[in-house]
Amino acid sequence: MRRFCSSGRITLTMILNIITFYVMYVCICKGVTDRAIKEQVAAGARSLADVSRATGCSTQCGKCSCFAESLVSEAMNRGVQIQAARQG
Repeated sequence: MRRFCSSGRITLTMILNIITFYVMYVCICKGVTDRAIKEQVAAGARSLADVSRATGCSTQCGKCSCFAESLVSEAMNRGVQIQAARQG
């Protein structure tokens, strides 16, 4: 078995590097990833409709729309929390 580091322990930094390396496809039809959705929210999108116009997400079969909408909401909430923390 291969070890992650000399101590055999997995560090938080290692986990974060793994998480940020991988992307998750949300919309297979249009090839839209979770990162693409989050980037659109960071660029000013405020709804799934805004994200769909920019990326094409949920415009084909629509099976991804619920999950995509939850990612938009989550990204918006995180943005609000980050802004509040910076101001606070």
